[in-house]
Amino acid sequence: MASEEFLIIFDNPTRCYYPGQNVSGHILISTPTEIKAKGLQIQFYGRAATHWSETRYETHSIQTEHGYETRTVSYTEHFRSNENYFCYEMHHLRDGSDQAHSITGRNMYPFNFLLPPGGIPCSYAGAHGEIEYGIMATIRTPWYNFNKEVEARINVLVIVDLNLFPPRLVMPVERTASKHYCCLCCASGPVGLTVRLPKTGFAQGEVVPLIVDMFNDSGRPINGITVCITEESRFHAEGNRRTSTRSLSQFEGPGVDPHGTDTWNPVFRIPQLAPTGLGGCRLIDLEYYLHFELLLSGISYNLEMSIPIVIGSIPIQIPPPNQAGFNSYSSTNTNYQPHIPTNVS
Repeated sequence: MASEEFLIIFDNPTRCYYPGQNVSGHILISTPTEIKAKGLQIQFYGRAATHWSETRYETHSIQTEHGYETRTVSYTEHFRSNENYFCYEMHHLRDGSDQAHSITGRNMYPFNFLLPPGGIPCSYAGAHGEIEYGIMATIRTPWYNFNKEVEARINVLVIVDLNLFPPRLVMPVERTASKHYCCLCCASGPVGLTVRLPKTGFAQGEVVPLIVDMFNDSGRPINGITVCITEESRFHAEGNRRTSTRSLSQFEGPGVDPHGTDTWNPVFRIPQLAPTGLGGCRLIDLEYYLHFELLLSGISYNLEMSIPIVIGSIPIQIPPPNQAGFNSYSSTNTNYQPHIPTNVS
């Protein structure tokens, strides 16, 4: 016997869309036995939500038979906020009466709707919130508790043109950081690094060339160096904020012998990430950094340094000023591919 199916089928199998594009497809209802339905409701939604919890402590003075005692109790406080971008509905199997319709066999019900042409953020999923778009189909039965539902997400992609940002994104950047292995500065020379970037604005898929000069004036070795893209997300709810950080695309480089120097020239590609800022969303902010860490030997804390960068969709067309060491690289993204989030379900 054939099994029952209730599916959302998209005309675009990737389920990736830009603002202003049409989202179309069919709702498949296939059943070997008769279903009584008062209607098929299809809802299209776009929304953002944040949520996290924090532990609080309160101290109370309690009277006992031995006098007053101070007790500390803990409780959990939740913070939530929501933001809606749109909510549309369309209906099938509804003729204005309250009569139920009979469904049997294989049936296809079309749907289509236009995404707003602008002002909405791209899809995103983070530690304490998300921006989601999707479709929910509901078969309304004469018995409310027996309604059937199916839901599917879509990915909304937003183009961010880095050429519309301030000119500083095209300027080269140089940063230096150093420290001593111990608090007795006279007992050990400093260790450090100087990082040079050709610019700080990059598109998804664009090549990033780096020049990292490392020096070690101490008597201990530097075990190595790592560089990664760090994503910092800030979530807002009820006037409060929670920050989450995660490391992406980490690379490892060489160490430096005592009283030595070395230059590391890594080249890596910007992964498919949501653009900086998440424009159009008031609940979630995004920033990115290139984070460098010198791995020091012994019990010393590692030396860390971060450089903020901006990630967009369309690469900067104005060539950066000539800078020594970068001439052999072309960071123009000639094969631009838009950001495709991975949170499809």
